[in-house]
Amino acid sequence: MDLKPAGDLHELFRRLVDIESVSMHEAPIADAVEETLAPHRHLEVTRLGNSVVARTHLGRSERVVIAGHLDTVPVVENLPSYIEQRSDGDYLVGRGTCDMKGGIAVALAVAPLRSELSAGSQHSNRPREDPGPDGHLRLAGPVQTSQTPP
Repeated sequence: MDLKPAGDLHELFRRLVDIESVSMHEAPIADAVEETLAPHRHLEVTRLGNSVVARTHLGRSERVVIAGHLDTVPVVENLPSYIEQRSDGDYLVGRGTCDMKGGIAVALAVAPLRSELSAGSQHSNRPREDPGPDGHLRLAGPVQTSQTPP
């Protein structure tokens, strides 16, 4: 599935929502996220099961981590997504619209940026919301922290 951002964040968001990604069945959305990130030469894209991590190696002294999850709860008559017109505006209705697929869309939209970054970046999308043994820290690799004096 083509998720390449074409300037329309709403359309990218809707394409993500329309990928069924119920917990324990995240392979299709993980495939799509990996395929979208892989062409960007400034990103090192790593796939571990249904987790996808993309990180820069720009030599920056700081790194921003954009972390999220790819799964949703089971579908209940809301796939494919649809637009619901309400008195206060139009709303996209579908699994993941209120929890994380918007965040994934934003992360995919900013992933191509390179020279604009003042810090290194890492995009970490794990398969299940509840961390368990394959949480974001394991995906992050070595983490260096700094402590500020009290």
